Amino acid sequence: MFFDKLCTISSVTYTIVWGFQKRVYADLYVNIPCNFELNRDAMKWTNLWENVDMPKYVIVLPIEYKNVRENQTIELTDPILWTLGQYIISRVSADPSIGGYIDCITLYAQEMKWQQP
Repeated sequence: MFFDKLCTISSVTYTIVWGFQKRVYADLYVNIPCNFELNRDAMKWTNLWENVDMPKYVIVLPIEYKNVRENQTIELTDPILWTLGQYIISRVSADPSIGGYIDCITLYAQEMKWQQP
C-alpha cells in the first residue's frame, strides 16, 4: 500500500477561560503519511441505513502511529488536490495480515456534525 497522502490527528482537551470551558485541539501527529478513500459501504443506500451515520472515509496508517484512539479528530490532506476537511475517528481497528502480523491501522472517520472546529 502506498502512503501518498497526509493526515493530521488531534485530540480534544478542555481548558477553563474566564470561568468557562473552551475546547482546544492538541496535535498528536502532524502531516503523517497515510492513505484514505471513500467508504464504499456508505455508498450503498437502503431504507434501513437512511438514519444511520456511516463513516465517510476509510483511512490506513502505518503501525508506528499506534496512539490513535476513537473520538479524536483527523484532518485529511491530498497533496495533489487540497485539504478535504476535519472528521471524527469513529472506529479504530488493527487486524493481522495474511502473514499473521499487524502491519497497519485502519480508521473510520465520520463528519463533524454537532461539533464546531
